[in-house]
Amino acid sequence: MLALTADAVWILQFVIDKAKAHLQAAQLLYQHLSYRDVVSRAYDAAFSAMQAFVGDPPRGRWEHPGLRGAFVTKLAERGLPIETCRQLRRRLRYLLDAREVADYREDAVEAGMALDALDIAGEVLRFAEEFAA
Repeated sequence: MLALTADAVWILQFVIDKAKAHLQAAQLLYQHLSYRDVVSRAYDAAFSAMQAFVGDPPRGRWEHPGLRGAFVTKLAERGLPIETCRQLRRRLRYLLDAREVADYREDAVEAGMALDALDIAGEVLRFAEEFAA
């Protein structure tokens, strides 16, 4: 594994901190029963954590499926078991679907969906921190 430059380490930590802030905001929103906003903030936390872990896209900017794929692939390369990677990929698809419901549709967003979103975002953040080291 290549050593990170001081600038790269700073950027990684900045984006991880942003992910943590999104997750903390989502947890606070959950306490206030704002489930739709919980899902949206939790997705932002997961997206930021994935982005911090994989770095810059090959070109342009990250889109949701590409970032998800790059994240899971890099985790597998770093030693996360394949079955865990498959489950994580499914959970990330669910989180994106939940975020689309929360942000763009009139469907109800219940406490269970919000809790799932918090759980998935927390898992992504833990993996990003653990496997980035």
